Order: sequence, then C-alpha cells, then structure tokens
Amino acid sequence: MNLPKIKAEFILDANGKPQGRSSGDYKIRISLAGAPEDSHRVTYHLDDSYYDAIRDVNDRSTGFAEELTSYGDYEVKASIRVKDRAILTSRGLADALREAHAESTDPTVQKALRDISDN
Repeated sequence: MNLPKIKAEFILDANGKPQGRSSGDYKIRISLAGAPEDSHRVTYHLDDSYYDAIRDVNDRSTGFAEELTSYGDYEVKASIRVKDRAILTSRGLADALREAHAESTDPTVQKALRDISDN
C-alpha cells in the first residue's frame, strides 16, 4: 500500500503571485493525495510555533484541504483516520511546495520558494 502524500501550494492572487503579508508569511493550502476510500478525517500537525498547530479536516471533497500561512520550512505531519485505524505520513513543507510549483518561472513564486526553504 502506498502512503497518502501531503501536497502544498501557494495561494496565488489574480496575477499569479503568491499571496501573503508584508511580514513574509505566505498563504498556503495543504491537502492530501491518495487517501484511502474509507478516509473520513485528517489531522494535520503543524509546527509548534502555530497558535493552532493541530488542524482537523473532515471534507474529503477538497482533498482534506486546509489553509495556513508560513514563512519557513518544517515537517507537516498528517494522521489519516480510516474505518479501523489511523495512517501516519509526513513531508517537508518546502519539498511539497517545490513539487507543486516545479514548472513555474514566475520570479515571485521562485522567491517565495527560496524564502520558505531558507527559513
């Protein structure tokens, strides 16, 4: 059985630029690909620096998507609830963002990727 995979992408504005605040935090959407058919909830464990570092998501139709802001890289962990057990997986945020934006040549996206990787 292949483990479900944590995905991440920058939330882009109408001009295709990463949204964020002047403080350097970028708006990001994380989700889960390859969740088993009987998955009914995902609990994301974010970095301890978040006020609400544990996020429960029940909406399978969105790929268990959750929005957050981040200025740096950390390991995102997910506990996927299925009928009789939980499946655990994790992934570096920067790695997931690089995969999602691998084809982008936009300088603001490239800068955002560097910012996340370097912090």
